[in-house]
Amino acid sequence: FARSHHTMAALPSTMQYIKYEVGGGPDQLVVAETQVPSPAAGEVLIQVAYVGVGATDTAQRKGMFNPKADAPYNHLIMGLEMSGVVVALGEGAQGFAVGDRVCALVYGGGYAEYATAPSETVIKLPDSMSLAQGAAIPENFFTVWRNVFSSRFGNLLQDAPNKTLLVHGGAGGIGSIAILLAKEFGATVITTVSSAAKQAEGTKWGADL
Repeated sequence: FARSHHTMAALPSTMQYIKYEVGGGPDQLVVAETQVPSPAAGEVLIQVAYVGVGATDTAQRKGMFNPKADAPYNHLIMGLEMSGVVVALGEGAQGFAVGDRVCALVYGGGYAEYATAPSETVIKLPDSMSLAQGAAIPENFFTVWRNVFSSRFGNLLQDAPNKTLLVHGGAGGIGSIAILLAKEFGATVITTVSSAAKQAEGTKWGADL
């Protein structure tokens, strides 16, 4: 990469993204073109390598999840989690440099060649982790960490071995990560599931019951 202090050389002015028709099926997803977004203050611009596909994306395509009407054009694009390389920094963005390999949770825009993200929802990836693996981290891990390990909700970081966490839907994406992290810090985990197969999944992730 040809690096400068704030941006990579010769960023394109346009990019490709995945366009959807509200209420349409997956067969109506098409490649379209739009402007490359500029990072606002406190944001980073990421050249997207991989994007996670989740239930929210499907809901947005079906018209069941709608971005705010006044959202920037790039937030109207599907995709809430992705990985890639930092190519530009907005004013005041701290903790990152052009060329950093990162994953990020975004307000929208992941299904594109470039996406902006608030710096506080971006994480540098260790050398041992691929960009493909990194794209699977943000939504599930960020959600669990900000809720289960927050002081607003009991903070499992404090005295975890003497706490029990009840996880509904322990075989799902959020549930499995909640089990994994709670066990990592020494808590007891009880989970609910709807089938024997899902019970086996919860046990695999470390649930005690």
